[in-house]
Amino acid sequence: MNWTSYAISGALLCLLVWILQRRQNFRFKIALALLLTVALAADFYLQIGPTMRGETHWYESSPYVEWLFFTLMVGGMIARYMTNAIEVRREKISALQKQGGAYSTPSLAFDIWEFSYPLFVSVVTFGGLLSQLKDHTLSLANAVLSFQTGFFWQTILAGRQQTKPHQGEE
Repeated sequence: MNWTSYAISGALLCLLVWILQRRQNFRFKIALALLLTVALAADFYLQIGPTMRGETHWYESSPYVEWLFFTLMVGGMIARYMTNAIEVRREKISALQKQGGAYSTPSLAFDIWEFSYPLFVSVVTFGGLLSQLKDHTLSLANAVLSFQTGFFWQTILAGRQQTKPHQGEE
């Protein structure tokens, strides 16, 4: 195991403990704890798991590496949705503070359709990602690019739409 694996495992473990200590909806807490436990188990397995063809890990070969890039891209899309929800919450808090008086802190708004929207175009966005990768090897740069592509999916999609000719134009 290398230092990045220790850092990822430590961060996931700390987040798991923090979530379990929070006072919030029991179902939400259990769902997040389960998700983080699966992520910790996957991280551990990927570091010590079986290899194919000698020194290469199975997840470094196709199609597994592409699935990993796709998962990181979808993770970026989810992170973008959450940052937008936090920004909207900040604006609401700021407006309430300007009004003065006592107020209750608004919660994050969650809309299942807005959350799902980037997933509907994820295949198109993933095509843009694959065209940007120099090689399909598992590296930190490719992992960050995959997450970043998901985070900025709207920009990637807008750029691909501008390069296509409109109907009736050639």
